[in-house]
Amino acid sequence: MLPEMQLDDQSFEEIVRGARKKIARIYPEWTDYNEHDPGITFLELLAFMQELQQFQMDQTGPEIEKAYLALLGMKQQGRRAACTTAVFGGLKEERLLPAGSRLYAGDCVFETAKARRLVPWTIRECIVELKPGEKIVLDESQIGPQNKRAHQVLGSGKSQGRRFYLKTDRPVFGGGEYRLYVEIETSPGRNPIREGFEGLVSLELALWNGTGYESCRILKDETYQLLKSGEICFQVSDDWQRQEESLLRISVEDGEYDYPPRVSMFTWNAVEAVQKISFSESRRFEVLPGVQSITVPSRLAMYGEVQLYRKEDIGLVLMKGVTRRLEENGAVISFPEKNKEGMTLYLVSYESGFAPRRQMQMDGFPNQRIFLEKEGILGESLELMVECGQKDGVMEFYQRVENFHSSGTEDCHYVLDEETGAVTFGDGQKGKMPKGRLIITGLAVTQASRGNISSGQLCEREDSSFEANVNNRLEASGGREPESITQCFERFLKEQRDIYRCVTPEDYEQAVLGAPGLCIEGVKTVLPGQGKGRKSGMGENQIFLVVRPGSTEKMPRLSWGYQRNISRLLEEMRMLGSRIQLLSPEYIGISLFAEVEVKPHYKDAREQIEEHMQEYFRRELSGFGARLVYSGFYGTLDAMECVSAVRSLSVDTQGKDVIRSGNGDIRIPPNALVYLQRADYRIRIAE
Repeated sequence: MLPEMQLDDQSFEEIVRGARKKIARIYPEWTDYNEHDPGITFLELLAFMQELQQFQMDQTGPEIEKAYLALLGMKQQGRRAACTTAVFGGLKEERLLPAGSRLYAGDCVFETAKARRLVPWTIRECIVELKPGEKIVLDESQIGPQNKRAHQVLGSGKSQGRRFYLKTDRPVFGGGEYRLYVEIETSPGRNPIREGFEGLVSLELALWNGTGYESCRILKDETYQLLKSGEICFQVSDDWQRQEESLLRISVEDGEYDYPPRVSMFTWNAVEAVQKISFSESRRFEVLPGVQSITVPSRLAMYGEVQLYRKEDIGLVLMKGVTRRLEENGAVISFPEKNKEGMTLYLVSYESGFAPRRQMQMDGFPNQRIFLEKEGILGESLELMVECGQKDGVMEFYQRVENFHSSGTEDCHYVLDEETGAVTFGDGQKGKMPKGRLIITGLAVTQASRGNISSGQLCEREDSSFEANVNNRLEASGGREPESITQCFERFLKEQRDIYRCVTPEDYEQAVLGAPGLCIEGVKTVLPGQGKGRKSGMGENQIFLVVRPGSTEKMPRLSWGYQRNISRLLEEMRMLGSRIQLLSPEYIGISLFAEVEVKPHYKDAREQIEEHMQEYFRRELSGFGARLVYSGFYGTLDAMECVSAVRSLSVDTQGKDVIRSGNGDIRIPPNALVYLQRADYRIRIAE
């Protein structure tokens, strides 16, 4: 790491003193160093200027520090709103829940992220097929919103062919889209799932049609095949024959789970809730030719004030004669203008009480600044439009940027300071100078980290026109305050420890251990000339990676799902020209035979010895290529409190490339793991 440099490291007196010492060497004829000498006066003036420059060069204010961050490819993270999942129950009728519907946890306001049609359906039973002819039935109290315990719904053992069934109390209609929310207990040691991860299995959803099961089309699976909580959105075929009672089968068609999924709840009525209060929002619509209306299932569009803008070459033009009516699917916004060729529309919706503060007048001067009179501004929600000057009433959107360094004279840019709520515009050279009416078309505030509420706190609704209860089974998370410059530098240093390109064996191992969505218990890189690499004749650019996946099995092997995800990850990180092969570990069983004398008053000595040796294997011999030291076995037995003496001990093993030494030590290959296969302890009481 580069050393920290201090540029302002000399005082005025030190600079003058150093310069005086150089006079005799540079110009010996100069002998008068007193202050009355004009040369000394000039020297002191230049020393003053040097000290001033050094002081200024050593100052790093916020703007300079942000510029340094930009050079490092970093920018400060803004304020973020907390999120959770709201689960509705107790419905008596089907009801539209508009996007932006407000829910309350005390004085903490949450809004639904999307519109959702709530249905009075209940999943009555979950039928788990343990094996052919054997099943268990979980009732509504065990899989509904009131349940807290997780259940293994795909039995145990081999995953392929496993299935379970969900029975609902309402019929399913043909052509409809359905959203099933599944709450899943996170498997131990599973890395967070990121975009691009592929599930470990392939699932099929099928409905009973009276004579057999008919497959449904899976539109979206947020659970990644039942690995994490989320929605499964599926569609029923148009020619579906309605049944009085619906039976949905979920089965594993291919692949293997590492840990069988454990489910605590199924429901049709769950929606993401975000901790924020929206005062205004805008939505874009691409309207097809001949269409004279748009339907918007949004709270602000339904109950707030609305304005509709049409996009033209000169900018955005406010449409006149726009009407609104409320229907079952939301607000229907109609416009009288003819639509022969299609058009792009922007719908701006806002709270009635926000109307006086959403408009301002800009004067066209450089570096104009306005202040948003709200605390906790959510930067990502802010949208502004300003009159573009070509024609009265014609508007154009302004775009948020980090700074004006790359802005041109006609770029409609602004900079937002989330801490103060200040919005700054350009100076005409770097960023356009707005003149005319400014309208805030999007604005929301959040409590940030204070919105990370505990489970069960989100229990009130703004809309009491229909009967229902609401709750958040999971705690809200993700809310955070704006990142400071210091925190951004710290994040940069932390990210430098992340591996983006694999060079050393340790890089490969670290990358595999953090593979998204997988549970990795161990990984070992085998290079040319080692173990498997020595016998395979591998080239210098070939690398074997031996991976032990997490699993309920004692000796797990890599499934195709693990191999596919790890290979995809390493393909982006490997050095050009290197070749990688993934291997499952070799498992080598160890047999122990020991004659042990135990002290008389230890009646459970055998149990203690067995447990102690199992723990010794887990603690000392769990890594790849572990060396089995004979004295280690002997010493750990002899050191036990209940053991009086170890009369004899033998350690035996069988496996490929196992090397034995004359003193009884055993060396196993670097791609192998050992386990205690057999232990025979002959116990006798010491006299």
